[in-house]
Amino acid sequence: MLAEIALNLEEYKRALEILDQLSSIEKQKDNPLAYLMRGRIHVAQNDPAGAEAPFTKLAELDGESVHPMLLLGEVYKRTGKNDQAVAQYKAAISANPGSALPSYLLGLLYEGMGDQVLAMSYYEDAVRKAPNLAVAVRSLADAYFSNSGGKSADAKALGKTLLDRFKNNYTLLDALAAVFYQQNEFDKAVEVLELIPGQERDVRPQIVYHYAMALYRSKRNSEARKELEKAIRWMRQLPGAEDVEKTLDEVIGAKRAAG
Repeated sequence: MLAEIALNLEEYKRALEILDQLSSIEKQKDNPLAYLMRGRIHVAQNDPAGAEAPFTKLAELDGESVHPMLLLGEVYKRTGKNDQAVAQYKAAISANPGSALPSYLLGLLYEGMGDQVLAMSYYEDAVRKAPNLAVAVRSLADAYFSNSGGKSADAKALGKTLLDRFKNNYTLLDALAAVFYQQNEFDKAVEVLELIPGQERDVRPQIVYHYAMALYRSKRNSEARKELEKAIRWMRQLPGAEDVEKTLDEVIGAKRAAG
């Protein structure tokens, strides 16, 4: 489609002219793709208000699809029409109850509105629907961290709470550990990761690496070296292997210096 090409080239005026020409053709007047494209052009121009009308028309023409509801929700969010955004995201949840994305987006909206309780509720819903949806998992971990005292939180108790509520979701525990780690609470990150059974941790190379790094930052070098060696065996062919090897060299060097 010529309008798509013009959009990709950031020739927005030309893209709109092409769409105007198409809309003059009778059979193209109610083409959903044309309204989608018109809305995308306005979004690309940082004009969410201008995207409202074409996305609204798109929703009318494609009433069974969740996509227009999410687009409208985002437009309403960006233009400060929070109640309307909430309505669109809730409509998307009703239309596709199994999808995690509307719940996650609604959680983000509530967080932006300052309602941490509702935000966490919808993040939880998103993670239950998609246990490995990274953005939802991280948002939920951040929410639990913030609502449990932040850096002063009892990491082990918090991790157990998440494990009770989300059975065997070790990705979520890893995300919680990452929150503590980024707050320089390395011992607490270790506590969280040690809630993951060893046999489960050992078959997840990224978690093994995170565990090793938390041990290293906690100055438990002998244990860190053991875990890094495990990670190396798993990750030699994966992105990030060089970082693992570099850290292992640092740990070995630190141990030799201490000796």
